[in-house]
Amino acid sequence: MGVELLIKEDLEVVGTELEIFALCSHVEVLQNLTSVGSYREVYHLHGKEGAFVSGIIFKNFGANSVDPAEYEEMPVMLHGTVSQYKDVRQVIIKSITPIGDRVDKNDLLAEMADTKILDELNEIIWGKKSMHAFSFDHLKPALGLEDATAGTYTERLLKILQMGVAHYPDIIQEYINNISLLSNFYLKKEGTLDNRLDMLKLKDDTLTRALLFGYKDYPEYEEFIKLHHLIMKPRGCVLEILDYNFNTHTGGGSSIQ
Repeated sequence: MGVELLIKEDLEVVGTELEIFALCSHVEVLQNLTSVGSYREVYHLHGKEGAFVSGIIFKNFGANSVDPAEYEEMPVMLHGTVSQYKDVRQVIIKSITPIGDRVDKNDLLAEMADTKILDELNEIIWGKKSMHAFSFDHLKPALGLEDATAGTYTERLLKILQMGVAHYPDIIQEYINNISLLSNFYLKKEGTLDNRLDMLKLKDDTLTRALLFGYKDYPEYEEFIKLHHLIMKPRGCVLEILDYNFNTHTGGGSSIQ
């Protein structure tokens, strides 16, 4: 079997042995509550066109522990076996090696997603006089959405910008004016109260407040905020936009599964 980039088809059959490339976004070290004296390392692995799987290594206390910093946003080569736990696919890792010294992360991201989406995003925001630019670093899921199959951050952002330009031109101009800070917030933050308060310290205006704390005091943003959070914050569900010709009166054209 040749070494190729992780794809969804690799995970279809339990028991399949894999030897693949992937991008590891981060590693969690978690105690095993059902087995005293042991823990597990959980590697969040991303592949082509939204393929995602958790790779797991079980260890006993006293064994050499991984340094999570070595795997943060790092290309890796993985050898393991597809498994399943409570109807969720995972990979039991036999070996995993960071290969950032041999594989460029940007090249890997370009293989994982359609880079033309960056051109479409930049064309919209530059047309609105923004100097911000989206890059390969944005071609990944937002923090907390890695396993939601909700698409990369850039895919979902493009949807909200396309709808905003068509139906909320004034609000989307405000949004684009703040897009650097908002992108950092939605891509890298967990959305905790502290995260939101820190965001206000950087930019305190009515749209930012409505996005972070709700539209109750800003009814003029209600329709946009509902649409925005449906697309940009689909936590706990799988989101599939079947048609982005959004109708402001019926909400037609979007579908949640």
